Amino acid sequence: MTHATDQDATNVLLLCDDGMSAGLFATMNSVISNCATPLSLHFYIGLDAASGSVEAVAYTLSSLFKSSVRDITVVDVRSVTRLVVWYDEVSKLLTAQRTANIMNYARFFVADMVRCEIVPPRRVDRTSIQHPA
Repeated sequence: MTHATDQDATNVLLLCDDGMSAGLFATMNSVISNCATPLSLHFYIGLDAASGSVEAVAYTLSSLFKSSVRDITVVDVRSVTRLVVWYDEVSKLLTAQRTANIMNYARFFVADMVRCEIVPPRRVDRTSIQHPA
């Protein structure tokens, strides 16, 4: 499948805890079903490889949705070095069980996880703006 440019893509990022893949599949199906242009969708899926299911989920996602969307990129959040180092440090300081899941912190490292082309903002010539009298 060929696409005009990456700027035409609609990027969708989903982070999924271990054992929640049924919800991930349902969410993706809903986004695809309700999108006017599903072939513009590029899904980025963040998973935790510690569960050992990253490859299986990636295969299933590809089998189910690859022909319906632009692309699916599955990212192992533990491959993001800054996230792992930060998580290890935070885990030493915080002892509450709710802090034990690395996925609670993955959202802070999206820019490290997913390298997307970002369209630069348009420059506006402020001298040409007409202000009301």
